[in-house]
Amino acid sequence: ALPIYESPVKIADFILNLPEDQLASAMYAKVESITDPIQLEPFITAAIAANAKAVADFKSGKEPALFAIVGHVRRALPTADVPTVQKLIKEKLS
Repeated sequence: ALPIYESPVKIADFILNLPEDQLASAMYAKVESITDPIQLEPFITAAIAANAKAVADFKSGKEPALFAIVGHVRRALPTADVPTVQKLIKEKLS
């Protein structure tokens, strides 16, 4: 198994050298979204800390500013469940 955070070159090499039957199953494997608040919490906290302007905009009623914070979480954790992340951010900022 390949560690999650490997270099793109190692990931590509790993995929290109998979046997055909394993490659097919890997292509169609469902990636589970992370919905556990305990796992998401550090990423949400970091995103809020890194996006002071978006936080201020959101608190002043600009709902689209939430997407900047969610985007920050998703860049750090691509499998984060967006509705759960939005809910947790709103709870943290209210």
